[in-house]
Amino acid sequence: AQMKALGQRIARTRTELKQVVLDLKLTHRRMFQALAVDPQNLVARRKELPKDAVLVEYFVAADSLYAFVVSSGHREPSVVRVEVGADELEATIAKFRQAIQKEPEAIANLGRKLGDWLLSPLRPHLQGAKTLIVMPFGPLYYLPFDALVVSAPGEPLRYAIEDLRISVQTGTTLENLLDAPRSAESGSMLAVSNPDGTLPGANREVRHIVRTALPDATVLRRKQATVKKFQSLAGSFRYLHLATHGILDRDPRKTHLKMADGPLTVHQIAGLQGLDQSNELVVLSACDTAVEKGASTGDELVSLAFAFAMAGSPALVASLWAVNDNSTAELMAAFYRALEQNSGDRLDALRNAKLKLLRLKRGSRKPFASPKNWASFQLYGDFR
Repeated sequence: AQMKALGQRIARTRTELKQVVLDLKLTHRRMFQALAVDPQNLVARRKELPKDAVLVEYFVAADSLYAFVVSSGHREPSVVRVEVGADELEATIAKFRQAIQKEPEAIANLGRKLGDWLLSPLRPHLQGAKTLIVMPFGPLYYLPFDALVVSAPGEPLRYAIEDLRISVQTGTTLENLLDAPRSAESGSMLAVSNPDGTLPGANREVRHIVRTALPDATVLRRKQATVKKFQSLAGSFRYLHLATHGILDRDPRKTHLKMADGPLTVHQIAGLQGLDQSNELVVLSACDTAVEKGASTGDELVSLAFAFAMAGSPALVASLWAVNDNSTAELMAAFYRALEQNSGDRLDALRNAKLKLLRLKRGSRKPFASPKNWASFQLYGDFR
């Protein structure tokens, strides 16, 4: 009954897919141009997807939400239609983000509503799948998919991360995922730690990572962390970890990371040399590094994460909102330990670190159980 109320429509053949795509192109011409990848092109490249993975590309129309579903193990694509309009969806996402920060009692209802729209209709396609790869559209770029609620009313609260491995992709990062994975080298980490002196928690975070996971890391602290120094070294390391301030501007060209001697802008980041050869992962342990200031137009956001992807980094961990020092330090240390122990892939490492925070007990308390402490960070690009 619930699925019927959602207005689910599944198209099982390429002929039907082409008809749906044509209809959307004709009725939503300007919006359709904002799709990261034409759904028909995704179908053509389905064999390049990782095995046991399902990819869903969303499209938000004025009166409906569409999900184009593709997997390597299924010959034919599917289209799922949900009867929720763009205005209602965007408003609900904004309320959910606010609830995560300030109104925890509202998280369950809002997270469940979004889960019913975005995840529940996909269940028939996720049988046997290990990973759900999400390509957002418009307001969905601002949504922490891991924090969507999948439990029914009256049941103990359960988040999507507890049931699913979820990777987020954009048009830029998807190409990295479809390429052959880079072989792991023996290099270490270049870390930027509290360059302007206002983030003592960043110092603790980097020290904790070095002590527990990467003792041979090169760390640029305070005045050492200049733009020029970072530019000269960035292309020589396996991991880049930046624990600093992310500053958004309505002009995306002015969005930047704070360094000791001034801003490291998205333009400078996109021009970094060597990331397309040596780098395996960039972790932006700063505020708002996966988003853009202002209303979304549907297409890929020009964010700090986007700039590193343009520079050639195959995988990024970036944030959807301002992050807490203590919870971030815990999360990052657990993440790098898992990476270095080779316990699964990057997505497993991040997911397990989040689950650790979600379930961590100190006495009778769970200090980091709220999604505000773990759901901000998402993995983009090659999660293998």
